[in-house]
Amino acid sequence: MVPNSANQSAQAQLKRFVQFGDQRAFAEIIRTHADLVYSAALRLLGEHRHAADDVAQTVFSDLSAKAGSFPEDIALAGWLHQHTCFVAKKALRTELRRLRREDTAHAMTISDDASDALWLQVRPLLDDALGELTEADRHALVLRFLQGRPFKSVAETLSTSEDAARMRVGRALNRLREVLAKRGVHTTSDALDGALANYAVVAAPAALIAVITASTATAAITTALPILTAMKAAKVAVAALVIAGGVLLVRDYQENARLRDELAQFRSLQAELDKLQEEKDRLAARVPSIDEVNAARRSLDELQRLRLSEKSLFAELTKAQTKTTKESVVAVSTNYPSEFRVRKNQGVTTLTPGHVLATWQFDEESKRCLLFLIQPIYEPEGGLFTLRTKAVESDWTDPTRSPLEGLELPNSSAQWSEKTLSPEAAEELVKSWQNTVGIDVLSAPTMTTLDRKEATIQINQMKEWQGTNYPVGLTFKLWPAWNAAAQNFTDAAGAPPKIRLGWSAEVAELRKEFEPPKPSPKPEE
Repeated sequence: MVPNSANQSAQAQLKRFVQFGDQRAFAEIIRTHADLVYSAALRLLGEHRHAADDVAQTVFSDLSAKAGSFPEDIALAGWLHQHTCFVAKKALRTELRRLRREDTAHAMTISDDASDALWLQVRPLLDDALGELTEADRHALVLRFLQGRPFKSVAETLSTSEDAARMRVGRALNRLREVLAKRGVHTTSDALDGALANYAVVAAPAALIAVITASTATAAITTALPILTAMKAAKVAVAALVIAGGVLLVRDYQENARLRDELAQFRSLQAELDKLQEEKDRLAARVPSIDEVNAARRSLDELQRLRLSEKSLFAELTKAQTKTTKESVVAVSTNYPSEFRVRKNQGVTTLTPGHVLATWQFDEESKRCLLFLIQPIYEPEGGLFTLRTKAVESDWTDPTRSPLEGLELPNSSAQWSEKTLSPEAAEELVKSWQNTVGIDVLSAPTMTTLDRKEATIQINQMKEWQGTNYPVGLTFKLWPAWNAAAQNFTDAAGAPPKIRLGWSAEVAELRKEFEPPKPSPKPEE
C-alpha cells in the first residue's frame, strides 16, 4: 500500500493511542471518521437512528480493543467501512421484521424525485457491492463519497494528481455500477455519482460522537486495569486517582456535550422566534388604513367609469365609420409619361380570421413573378389591425410551371391571382423559398392600421426622367375591415366574423427602349 499524508496522520494517531493511551488522538480519529461509519450504518439499517447509534459505538469500541493488532500500513477508513458492514448486518438479522416495517413506513415519506428513487434502490445494496470491488477501487470510492472528500484531498491521500484521482474514481464508479446492474439496479454513472454525492454521507450527531469518545475512553481505562493490579501499591493508588479523575472527566464531557446541544437547540428556536416577530412587524406595517382603502375604491370606480366611456366612444366611432366609409377599392393613381410601363390591379377578398391571403402576378415580358402574403390580425380592445406581409419576387422562365408549389398560374400576365392559405400552408410555402434558387424576399413589413383605414406598402425607388422623379417599383395598398353584416363581432351562428381585405397594386417601370444608354467607361491613361 502506498503511504500518504492523510493515512499517515490516521496511523500516527492510532499509534499514539496504542502506545501511550492518548485519548485526544483517538477522539480525533472518531471525529474524522464518524460520518463514514454513521452513514454506512444508516444505509444498512434503513436510517433507524437508534440502531445506527449502537452500531457506530460498537465499531469504535472494537477499534479501541483491536488497535494494537493492526499492521502499520492499514487503510483505516477501509477497515472501518468493512467492520461497520459486519456489525450492522449482525444487528439487522436480530430485528429484521421490525426494521422492514419501519423501512416501509419511512419509504412512503420519500419524494418521487428520480435521484431519491435511485437512492432507495442503491442504499440497501451499496455496501455489499463495495465489498465486491478491489481494495484500490473501494478505497477510492470510500474517500470520495463515504467520506465526502473533494478530489484534491482524494489525490493527496492516494499520492497522485487531481486528474488521476478523478479518473480512478470514475473507473471505480463504473465498476460499482456494473456490480449494481447484476443485482437489478440499472443506471448511468452520472446518476449514480449524483445519488452517492447527495445521500451517501449523513452527518453523525454531535452527541453521538461525544458518547462514543467517552465510552471508548472508559473502555481503554477498563482494559488497563489488569496491568494496574500488577503494579506496586503506591503506583496503584496513584493510578486509582487517575482513573477516578478520568471517569469524572468523561462524565463532565458528556454533561458538557448535552448542555451544548441544548444551548444550540435554544439558539435555533430563538432565531426562528426572531424571524417570526420580524415577519409579524412587516405584515403589520403593510396593513392599509381606512383612508387608503377608500381612496383605492374611488380609484377603481373611476377606472371602471373610464372603461365604460371608452367602450361607448369606440362603438360610436365604429358606427360612424360604417356609415361614411365605402368598402370599394380605390385604384392607385400616379401620372406616368408614356416612357413608363404601368401594371395595375385590385380586388376584395374575404378571409377567415387567422388565415393568409396569397396574391401574385406573372409578367411575360420580364419573366418575373411578384407575390404577396398578407395576414391581418384584429385586436378588438383597440380596434386595430396588425398586417403581417411578405413581398417576394421570383424567376419564372418557364410559363408552364410555377416555382411556387401549390400556386396556380394566372390566365394572363395582366391578371393578379389570389388564394387563401391556412397559417400552416403559408409557413410551408415560406420554408420552400429558402431552398429555391431565384426567389428573393423584397420586404417583410408589419404595419398597424385602424378598421377600414388604408395602409400602404411601397417597394420602389425614384427614377429621374426628363427632369422629373417618378416612383419605380411596387405600390401595394390594403383596407382591412370586419364584415359589415356582423353584430358585436359575431355572426348569427355565433362564429367569428370574416375579415374583408381590399387591396390594390401598381407596378411601374421604365421601358427598356427608353432607358438612356449607360456612359462608356473612360480609357485608362
